[in-house]
Amino acid sequence: MTYRLLNAGSNSNHQLNECDEDISSFKFAREFNNGVEIATGGNHTLVLSNTHVYGAGSNSSNQLGLGTDTVHTLTRLDWLSQLYPLHTPTRILASWDTSFVLLEGFNQSPLFISIGSAEFGARGVANASATPTPISLPLQDHHIVHLSASFRHIVAILKHNNNETFSVIGWGASRKGQLSDAYKAVPFLATPHTLLTTSTPLIRVSTGREHTIIHSADDLICWGSNAHGQLNIPSVPKHRTLLYGCTWRGTVWYDGEALWSVGRTGASPNATSSDDIRTPQLISDSLPPIQQLAVGSEHTLLRTADNTVYVCGWNEHGNLGLGHTRDMHTPIRIPLTATHIHAGNATSFILTDNVTDDT
Repeated sequence: MTYRLLNAGSNSNHQLNECDEDISSFKFAREFNNGVEIATGGNHTLVLSNTHVYGAGSNSSNQLGLGTDTVHTLTRLDWLSQLYPLHTPTRILASWDTSFVLLEGFNQSPLFISIGSAEFGARGVANASATPTPISLPLQDHHIVHLSASFRHIVAILKHNNNETFSVIGWGASRKGQLSDAYKAVPFLATPHTLLTTSTPLIRVSTGREHTIIHSADDLICWGSNAHGQLNIPSVPKHRTLLYGCTWRGTVWYDGEALWSVGRTGASPNATSSDDIRTPQLISDSLPPIQQLAVGSEHTLLRTADNTVYVCGWNEHGNLGLGHTRDMHTPIRIPLTATHIHAGNATSFILTDNVTDDT
C-alpha cells in the first residue's frame, strides 16, 4: 500500500520540505510503502518507515548525523546501517536538538543510541562525543513500553522481561522536578536515572517543556512545574478511554466522552495561547469517538475511528493546516483523512492512504 506524508507549520530550517517559508496548508512531503513513526525536535524531523530512518531540518548540532548544517528534504540516514549492520531501527525519538534511535537485531543486544546536542544532559551519555553513542539502559532484560522527550528532558517506561516490574528512567533537565522531586536539587541528569519502580502497570508517558505525566493503571503520576496549571488534571474513571498529551506548558486529554485542556494549550475557549488556565476547560463534548490524539507545542490534532482529522489550538505558523494563521479554540474538521497523525513544535503531520489527499 502507498502512504503519503503531508505536513504543515513552521519550516524555518526546512524541517517540513525545501521551500523557504512556513506552510499553512498541508503539503506533500514524501511517499512511503509502509506506515510511519514520526519524531520532531525543535527544528528537525525524523521519520521511521520499513526499518529506515529519514531526517530533515536543522543539523546544527549534528542531530541528523549528516554533513551539512541543514537538510532540505527527508533524507535516509544511511549511516545507521553502516555503523550498526546487525541492527535495524525500531523506534525513534527527538528532543530539541538531539535524536534517539532504538536498534534491535537477531541475537543482538538492543541499543538505544543518541546523537546531537548534549546540552542539559540530553544525550544521556557522560562526556558525549559528536558521534552516535549507545545510552546505558537495561535492555538486556527489559523492553521499552513507551518513550517521550520534550525540550530538554527524556523519559522512558521499561518493563522487566521476566516479571511485572515497571521502571521509569529519565535524564536531561531536572530543576523543575520534571524528573521527579528527588532530582530538583540538580539542574540536569547527564545519564539515565531510575525515577520510579513499581508493580503497577505503566501505560505511557508524555512530556512538556518542564512537566511529565505518566499514565499508570491506577491514575496519573504528575511531575514538574505547575506554574501554568498544567498538572491540574482530575482523575479519569478507569472504564473510560484516556488519551492525553503535554503541550509545552499545558495538558490536553480525551476521556472517552469529551476533550479537555488545562494550562497553556492554545485550545482553551475564550483564551489566548499565552493565558494560564488553571482549572480544566471543556474544549468539546460533541466530537465523534477519538482514536488518536496528537499534542504539539501548543496545538492539537485528533483522528477519529473513520480517519477523519480535527485540529485546534495555536496557529501562528499555519501549523493547523487550515490555510491561515488564526488560532482555533474549538476543533475544526479538515478535508483530509489520516491513518496516523503527529504534532510537533509548531508543526503537524498527516499520513494518508488516500491518493486524493495530496495538496
